[in-house]
Formats: sequence, C-alpha cells, structure tokens
Amino acid sequence: MSAGGTTQRLSPCLLGESGLAVVDVMPDQAATADRGPDAPRELVVRGCGTADHETRQLAKLIKAWDAAHRPGAGQLLIDAYPSSVEVPDTAGSVHRAGHTTFVVNAR
Repeated sequence: MSAGGTTQRLSPCLLGESGLAVVDVMPDQAATADRGPDAPRELVVRGCGTADHETRQLAKLIKAWDAAHRPGAGQLLIDAYPSSVEVPDTAGSVHRAGHTTFVVNAR
C-alpha cells in the first residue's frame, strides 16, 4: 500500500497483555529489482515486549495455514463492516468480533 509516496506494508499480529507477536520477512529476503514484492519469502514471527505465548501461538497458526495450503495474502480479500450493518450475501466466511464483522473471500 502506498500513502504519500511511502510504501507501507501490513502484517498479521497477535496482541497480548504486555506485548505482541508479528509476522515479518527474513531481513535478507527484502524486495529487490530482480525479486519483486510478490516473490515467495521465508517468514519469521517476532515477539515485541513480553509475548512468548503469543509468539509461539502465532507461529503455530501460520504453520497450520501453510500446511493446509490456504491462499496467500495476494489471494485473500477481507472486508470489514460495522456490526450494526447487514453483511452482503457472498460466498465468503463471516466472522463476528465485537463491533466489527469480517467477511473473508479467496480470489
């Protein structure tokens, strides 16, 4: 995503009481002219603060996602709606969380 000429990247994370775990790309696998942004890369889960449990849990979830041959970020579309709004009828899976409803579709 580009905002104001600056490239921004989003990454899944798992928030704990005093820290978080975040998925990151191995430092030596950054995008280069011959390795575009959509090329396969090795991922690592990093803990920030006190997040040992969250780091292990997020790594476990990422490995399970990969083992199940789930789609990558380029093939996923996630729409978020206020919980008070009726969600459009799509083939996606619906996930309700507090004040937001998420609809996940694979492209």
